[in-house]
Amino acid sequence: MTIYKSLKEPEKIQPDDIKKARIAAKLTQESAARVLGVKWSTWTAWEVGRNSMHPCYMELFKIKTEQHPVYGCIAESEFKNQAIDQIKEALSMLERTEDEVI
Repeated sequence: MTIYKSLKEPEKIQPDDIKKARIAAKLTQESAARVLGVKWSTWTAWEVGRNSMHPCYMELFKIKTEQHPVYGCIAESEFKNQAIDQIKEALSMLERTEDEVI
């Protein structure tokens, strides 16, 4: 069962944008991977263009490193944590949907 068939395909995150976001956060590749809870090899594959980063991961990374234009400037961590929880839930739903399609 495909649920999101009618939704527009999200824009692909470019490897240079991933690297720029990491550098702006002043993080190593290993530290950036830890921010998202992924393996270092996954982050590296995204950064060199071997694999594509889903836009939800970039949103989450920018929120957690205070680079997101909306949530990055929010001082109260309660709102930032809500945003992070919402994106994590969206990623979880995406992974479950991909498992169903495969």
